[in-house]
This record gives sequence, C-alpha cells and structure tokens, in this order.
Amino acid sequence: MFFDQAIQCRIAAMNHLRQLPALITVMAWIDTVSPEDAEGPIARQYKAAVGRAGTVAGIVQLHSNHAPTLRASMNLYFATTTAEDNPLSRQTRELIATVVSRTNDCFY
Repeated sequence: MFFDQAIQCRIAAMNHLRQLPALITVMAWIDTVSPEDAEGPIARQYKAAVGRAGTVAGIVQLHSNHAPTLRASMNLYFATTTAEDNPLSRQTRELIATVVSRTNDCFY
C-alpha cells in the first residue's frame, strides 16, 4: 500500500515539474554502430535485441562501439530484470522499471 502511494506521489510530482518551462540542455553525442552497419558480435547482439523488442533500442546502440561493454550491459540487464533467482518478483521489477523510465522520460 505504501509503495503504491509513494509511486503515485512521485508520478504526480514529475507531471507537475513537466509543466515548468523547459531548460535548455546540451547532451553529448556518441557515435554508434547502426543496425545496418553492425558486424560480428554487435550484429548478433542487435539481432537478439530485435528478437526481444522488435527493434534495437538506443540504449543498446549506445554500447555498440565496444562489444564486451555491450555484452556486459546486457548481462546486467538480464540479471536485474529476468533472472529467476532474483529476490524481487517479476511484477515488482517491472514496476520499478516503469517508474524509473517514466521519471527519466524514457518511453520504451
């Protein structure tokens, strides 16, 4: 119950903040390997990403310049979201991921 109320408060606060004038931010640009140009281990990771999500998300492409980093990132993702021996239920993990994505304006 408390967790649900905390999430509701957090979402309401974030919605309120979105109504404030946007601040101009400058983000770094990282060259990535496009799905069309991917080869070897990167192409295999991209193929797996398309199999899971229907596309290669930007967060996956972010690590495309270094195959071991991409592999490690995906291993961490799977360990925290889909591992059967995780002490949190799948529902709780999905809820956390949803709240974090919403907080970060990241709509996958």
